Amino acid sequence: MILISKHYTDDAKYLYRIAEERGFINYSIQNIPNDVYCVAVAYHNETPIAVSSAYERDMFNNMCRVQNRYYCNLKYSNLKGFGKGIRPFAVTMIDHQIQFIQKYGFDGYFISMERSRKAMASLIDSINIQSRHQWHFTGHNYRVATGNGGVQQILWTGNLKLDEET
Repeated sequence: MILISKHYTDDAKYLYRIAEERGFINYSIQNIPNDVYCVAVAYHNETPIAVSSAYERDMFNNMCRVQNRYYCNLKYSNLKGFGKGIRPFAVTMIDHQIQFIQKYGFDGYFISMERSRKAMASLIDSINIQSRHQWHFTGHNYRVATGNGGVQQILWTGNLKLDEET
């Protein structure tokens, strides 16, 4: 089950506390964006197992970043149905986030990660098999945040409007 809300629920905060305890400082409650369009929490047998959010910035040029600050409790990372690629419940989270925020009129949606081109390319087939949306990958770098870590690989659906970095 996936729960979508407009704010961070207690279950979302619980998962981010676990992430922070594991050393993911960007995932602390103090460091996650507060101005989100929605937060998705995935459950397995009523236990919260994964969390992510969707938000926008001016630099996204009317695109929305989904699956932001995605964290999956490692106890549940190998649930049935997960082979190579992206976890099925993660794709369901993404699809639910897009469905929830379509009313805001974004031109496109993207997922970005601090991963190599090869790692991101390995996700494209998996997500397209499972998602309601057609996702794309070019292998180019795009500006998704300020600072040194702000240039990342992305997967996107809809119209790509991010600034490409060379």
